[in-house]
Formats: sequence, C-alpha cells, structure tokens
Amino acid sequence: GLEFPIVFVSGLQKSFNRQDIRSRLVLHPDLGLGCDFTDPKLRVRTPLLIKKVLQKKVDEDNLAEELRVLYVALTRPKEKLILTAAVSKLEKRMAAWRQTAALGREELPYTALAGAGSFLDWLMPALMSGPDGKALWSAYAAAVGEQEEPSRKEKGSDALPGNFRFYFETPGGLVMEETKAQLD
Repeated sequence: GLEFPIVFVSGLQKSFNRQDIRSRLVLHPDLGLGCDFTDPKLRVRTPLLIKKVLQKKVDEDNLAEELRVLYVALTRPKEKLILTAAVSKLEKRMAAWRQTAALGREELPYTALAGAGSFLDWLMPALMSGPDGKALWSAYAAAVGEQEEPSRKEKGSDALPGNFRFYFETPGGLVMEETKAQLD
C-alpha cells in the first residue's frame, strides 16, 4: 500500500526474461520437470510433449508475475505517473499495437496478453483504444511525420484534453535540442 506523489516507470521496452523456458530442462514447482529426448545414433534432440506443456505453463506464470509488477507500478502514484521507453523500429511496433487496439475489445485478447514481449505490448494497445488514443496518435504523427523536427512542446499532446500527455522523441530531435542548448 505505499503511495508516492510522483512515480517514474522506466524501461518499459525491455523484453521479459524468458530464459528459464529456453533451457534443456524446464522445472515447474507443481507439475515437475520436462526435458528433451536425445537420440545418440541420429544425434538429434527433440523436446518431449511434457516439456512443451511445462514451457507454456512456466511462461504463463512468469507473464502473470510481470503483470502483477506492472499493476503495482501503475497504482503507486498519488498525483503523477511518468512512463518512459526507448523503442527501436517504432513505426513497425506502432502498427502492431494499432492492429491489436483495432480489435475494439474492452480488454486485451488472450493472444495479445500471452504474446507480449514487454510492458509496452500491454500498455500501448490499451492507450490507443482508450479515450486518449487520439492524443497519442497526434503526438506520434507530429514526431515522425514532419521533415523538420518540431520542438518538444509541439510534439506533445498538451493542447489536447485528456488524462495523458504523450511525447515522442527521435534521435535527431534529441541531438538538435542538445545542440541548441549548447549554443545558448
């Protein structure tokens, strides 16, 4: 139950740790262990069915824990929540998130929840389909759609009513702002 006036949640783009389901031996506290079948004559390794089942169950359990962590982070601020992420290939990611958001459901479908690779894969479709989705798209379009980098104020969604303000920064925009600051 701790609350803070301002909470920063950074690194939302980082991939979830799925190392434990990629190993040769998968362990689950209740269901046991699963391994690969190795044929020494053919020199091939094939995962057994029990391993595949355990991989799926462990992955779902890990995603449930990640979702709990996100819930805790999002419910701690009293006044302001600041979310940050550094995303490569933003256009491709925005298209994928938009496709999920376009399903028009109130909650994310199971495939989107289970297929998430980071916190952004849960947050962005929800934000895009919410009441502030237009502000998000307008901030994104201003950031990537212009030849000349607009200022941070123009790229933000301060002028639009709503609960959120979105800012998209490109590497070129950051370099320009730093250069201007150094010149001043």
